[in-house]
Amino acid sequence: MLQASAGVRPGLSLRSGYRLWDRFVVAQSRIRTALCRLMTPPATTDARPIAHLRHALGDGECVIAAFQLALQQGVFA
Repeated sequence: MLQASAGVRPGLSLRSGYRLWDRFVVAQSRIRTALCRLMTPPATTDARPIAHLRHALGDGECVIAAFQLALQQGVFA
């Protein structure tokens, strides 16, 4: 409540964002293995894990949610 009254928007801190990204990078091999069941990796030099997600699941609003819905498993589990 103090944040809202000070004019600060509630949400994730920068540190939380970096922690989530680190967990995503650590889970990259498991995520890509699951994605390979749906579609082969894209033929690109872009090695970011998000590129394979977008290629396999489309460029929707939230590819993480699309992954979890399509494969019925968590990204970090």
